[in-house]
Amino acid sequence: MSVEVIDTEELPTDGKGLRAKLEEALAAYEKALALGAGQEATRRDAEFNRDLVKQLLEQQSQQPEGGEGDESQESDSRNQA
Repeated sequence: MSVEVIDTEELPTDGKGLRAKLEEALAAYEKALALGAGQEATRRDAEFNRDLVKQLLEQQSQQPEGGEGDESQESDSRNQA
């Protein structure tokens, strides 16, 4: 199994794109754990990362539709300056 390294510049900035990437990551961690990630430390890391992705998905699902409230606040403050 290979690990894909991504450049953070390539991460989606919209809510739906981010959710898709998080769901993809969750599936990869679940698969790694199902395959029995070799070393104990590797398994613990995969479990930690899987749980973190689950939390991020839960937080995203609790945000209002669009999920871009912070960006609009930033543009408002830039417009006032």
